[in-house]
Amino acid sequence: GDALSFKIFDWDRGSAADMLGRAELAGRVFDREGGFEGDLRLLEAGKGSKAFIRVRVEVLAPEPSPSPPVSSPGCVLKVS
Repeated sequence: GDALSFKIFDWDRGSAADMLGRAELAGRVFDREGGFEGDLRLLEAGKGSKAFIRVRVEVLAPEPSPSPPVSSPGCVLKVS
């Protein structure tokens, strides 16, 4: 599956958000029974910085698709 990308920003009132770092989690790591829970090292977090984020990824089963309608436009229904 596809990888998940995370970008972490600060938030300051009155100034632009600054990126504090980024991380990526490969699909093969989380797309399995039990998903993934753990720390990811932030890249581009500053020279010599060892910053991490803790994430939990749970893969959910797809929603069941609704049954197709039995009737079609213009049909007649008999209700008893």
